Amino acid sequence: INFIGNTESKINKLLGEPQLTRIDGSVYTLRYDSDNCKLFLFFNNKSNIKRVEYFELRNNKTKLLNSKQSLELCYRELKLIN
Repeated sequence: INFIGNTESKINKLLGEPQLTRIDGSVYTLRYDSDNCKLFLFFNNKSNIKRVEYFELRNNKTKLLNSKQSLELCYRELKLIN
């Protein structure tokens, strides 16, 4: 699943309400948590139509997930795949 280009509304329909929203300067961030990972979605807060411009998945110790197995586990926990 590629989140790039999706609007906040579409993300909320897919994942529900985020556990955290944050504005830091021109960056608007949504965070979704599962038992073992966190999904971060980044938007340009100055854009009229906010679309995901970047996303990343991290474990609970903030390490970036980069193996296929860890990414699949996170997607399963977030109920994005079966």
